[in-house]
This record gives sequence, C-alpha cells and structure tokens, in this order.
Amino acid sequence: MLAEAQAVRRSLTEDGPFINFIIKGSDNLNLIASNVNENSFKVKEDMK
Repeated sequence: MLAEAQAVRRSLTEDGPFINFIIKGSDNLNLIASNVNENSFKVKEDMK
C-alpha cells in the first residue's frame, strides 16, 4: 500500500506541472474562443 501511495505521489509531482499546463492552455483557448464569438457578434451588429 505504501509503495502504491508513493507511486501516485511521484506521478503527481512529475506529471502535475504538465497537466496544469494542459488545463491552463484549455482555459486560454476557451477565453480566446469566447472573445472571438463576442467580437464577431459586435461586427454583425455594427453592419446592420
């Protein structure tokens, strides 16, 4: 059981920064996408 716990802890410390990087990248993509959608809506409204 201790060996399993140590393996989990080791994988979290080794893979954690990479996983956080992926999550932050995903958040940034969502933010960019929402800004693009918002701006395209503004352009359509201005053209009316």
